[in-house]
Amino acid sequence: MKESQPLTSLTTTLWDAIVIGAGPAGATSAFLLAKSGQKVLLIDKKRFPREKVCGCCLSGRAVQTLSELGLAEVLAGAVNCESFVLGANQRQLRLKTSNGLTISRSVLDERLAKRAIEAGATFLQEASATILEHPGNIREVAISQDNQRQTVQGKIVLACGGLAHRILPDARAEKIAQHNKIGFSTILPSSKLYESQTIYMATGPAGYVGLVVLEDGRLNLAAALRSDTIRKNKNLAAIISDLIRSAGFPVPSGIDSTEWTGTPLLSRRRSHVAGERLFILGDAAGYVEPFTGEGMAWAFSSAQAGLPVFLSAIEHWDDKLIEQWEQTYRQAVSQRQWSIGFLKRVMRFPKLISTALVVLRCVPFLATPIIKSIHGEPSEKSYSS
Repeated sequence: MKESQPLTSLTTTLWDAIVIGAGPAGATSAFLLAKSGQKVLLIDKKRFPREKVCGCCLSGRAVQTLSELGLAEVLAGAVNCESFVLGANQRQLRLKTSNGLTISRSVLDERLAKRAIEAGATFLQEASATILEHPGNIREVAISQDNQRQTVQGKIVLACGGLAHRILPDARAEKIAQHNKIGFSTILPSSKLYESQTIYMATGPAGYVGLVVLEDGRLNLAAALRSDTIRKNKNLAAIISDLIRSAGFPVPSGIDSTEWTGTPLLSRRRSHVAGERLFILGDAAGYVEPFTGEGMAWAFSSAQAGLPVFLSAIEHWDDKLIEQWEQTYRQAVSQRQWSIGFLKRVMRFPKLISTALVVLRCVPFLATPIIKSIHGEPSEKSYSS
């Protein structure tokens, strides 16, 4: 990954946009703004490539949006997702899917950041960013890197730093959902226990865990576990192994010795996603589990929908742009979260899922509306028993 300019040299530029967080929402926004001729500074606290807590799955909607944005090539080598296997209480159901892909986040995010750089953005890695109070016609961000601290200025700031990103009070408080879960992820060596092109999801009282084979043959595990279960039983590998086993799936080797990466509490939303010269998008604006690949679709869609608003804000700030982004974000993302919220509520009750598996084996077409809401229109029949 290409190095950016020295930290001190970044302070001499008035940036059109400062983008904090180089995940899907941030890197895509940086790419679109730089491609439009804007001076963009993209900042991330990690060095790329890096892994993320994620199931590494992109829904059909996410794939379609990337194609519309001219970013389809970042998915080169991704694995097609042809089926989804749901397991609970020793029962499994296989559903056909279409249009979705699997690709490791280390590869995807690095490629997106490279496209932003190629479009003209400056990328600063291994740097923490703090949004300062609004001083007037600009927005200031304090950057810390290698024991140095500098302040950069921009016409607007995009806050795309994920679940744990701390935002200014003018963006208002976030609401964290009840019955919340904590995310954990790891990548294991290749395993012949699981088929490629298939997403496996094991559910149980403690939460759920998704398993999928990546493009390089390794096995990605992404779990969402009840916080009270974690407090009672601090053996993470044992909790996840029990979930996998109870669903009737084989427990992969290496699960006891692997290192896990965790998240803050998952499901949350902000009452407002904009402030003066400040726009929030991606997971920083709100997240609804479970992991289905829709989270990245929301990230790409919000970057796409936000571009006209961001360009208007750079050209001439108007407080009406705050409400415009609130409405745009709700139309692009919030209204599409209903099906995911429904899945989340259902997955709190493993016995209900077990019963649903029996019903869907008899009438599998009942699953089609949820599959369509996540992946878009299927290219062929989207279910099998």
